[in-house]
Amino acid sequence: MTRRSSNHDFGQSFSARFCRKNIMLLKQQEITLIELILQGKTNLEMAEFLGYSESSIKKMLTRLYKKFNVSTRIGLINIMLGQLKFETGRILRTNLIL
Repeated sequence: MTRRSSNHDFGQSFSARFCRKNIMLLKQQEITLIELILQGKTNLEMAEFLGYSESSIKKMLTRLYKKFNVSTRIGLINIMLGQLKFETGRILRTNLIL
């Protein structure tokens, strides 16, 4: 029986690979927006911090949600925390092997 090779991390689902790819393609402005979301900032607080209108922030969030195939801020937070957990676990496993 031959073993089929794959070009992705073992145990990583399609959605995790999809999210990881999208994280790598984020613009600096989107990364800043995610950081503010993770800090618990409201749309108005993000708008004031970044110097945009609140409606511009809402449009940016909508585009960000589409990138990760989610419809809410909580969905985006779950993806970011899930990816962080995956990356941390991978780093820990790598360090244990060394």
